[in-house]
Amino acid sequence: MGSLKPPRLYGVFTYPISDGDASADLTKDEPESKINVKCPLVDFRDQVFQSSSHGDYKAEAAFMKTHGFTAVKHVSAITDSNVFHDPPTVQSIYHPEVVELVKQVTGCKTVVVINSNCRGEISPHEPKVVIADSAQQIEEARHWPMMSPPLRAPHSDYAALGGRQAVRSEVPGLRAAAEAAGIIAREDAICGAAGVPVDERAGKKALEKDYNGHANGKLGPRYAAFSIWKPLKPVTRDPLALLPWSSVQQVGDLKTEYYDNRFLKNKMAWIKEYATVEVRPDAVERIGNGSSDANQLEWYYISDMQPDEVLFAKLFDTAGLGNGAAEEVGSFHASPDLGDAAYGDVRQSIEVRCMAFW
Repeated sequence: MGSLKPPRLYGVFTYPISDGDASADLTKDEPESKINVKCPLVDFRDQVFQSSSHGDYKAEAAFMKTHGFTAVKHVSAITDSNVFHDPPTVQSIYHPEVVELVKQVTGCKTVVVINSNCRGEISPHEPKVVIADSAQQIEEARHWPMMSPPLRAPHSDYAALGGRQAVRSEVPGLRAAAEAAGIIAREDAICGAAGVPVDERAGKKALEKDYNGHANGKLGPRYAAFSIWKPLKPVTRDPLALLPWSSVQQVGDLKTEYYDNRFLKNKMAWIKEYATVEVRPDAVERIGNGSSDANQLEWYYISDMQPDEVLFAKLFDTAGLGNGAAEEVGSFHASPDLGDAAYGDVRQSIEVRCMAFW
């Protein structure tokens, strides 16, 4: 007699209910109305972790190309989870580790860390709001030890426009890396020819059309943004779940919306566009009774994730822009409520946001 398959795991996500076209108002806030949506979870553990820590990561990179995310083995030199709450240590040890890891997995030439933060229990270091008025203070604010609960709402921290805004910002190292790779010149030339601003939404169509030549294999200078997510202890509740960006376009009751977010509240602040997955207003009843295609949307996660396992959430990738792209352009992520399947301690994690240049 064959063994019985374990019951399928589901998670509850919190989707905003769209209240109009966010693109019509650059200062529009996310909708206040929300709905809980129960979705099936797919464990992709067996499709990754083919390489040991500091291995070749070929299988993991191939998975990310088609899905917009992956997971790899990586052993950090920091072995005490409490140390990840100490900004100087994180910046001097873990940030450089992430830089090398991203290079190994993606094959890129340059990686610039933007910031990092922790989630979970209360930090032993008292959090403070940093009002950064200089490049040095922005540098010091790159790691936030403050702790916050998992986010249930599906989102991406950067859309493609957010990337263009980022490389033109005051964050140390970003613009220099983009200029060295020829990114600034190409984006400016395309938008200049179209008569549209490069760092506003009006430039989106021109760049999607002309940045890459997928038909002849001549792609524009490549860069991408990543969220590198590491648990600080085994994950038994609130896992980070991920969804290929293109999956949302296949679900009629969902839509992708874009919003502007101010990165730091200070005179050197810059705007970056991020994206959310929202429910269309006319789909609320269908989703509520479980008859919507959105209820069957499969989210990916890693079961029983360990501290030596690291998730790559690709936020956007210029190699995925335009028709005919072979690369998934990005992904969405959120932490679902597992209900009765959850057990153990509060989840603790560190997330590093960075940008890679080829």
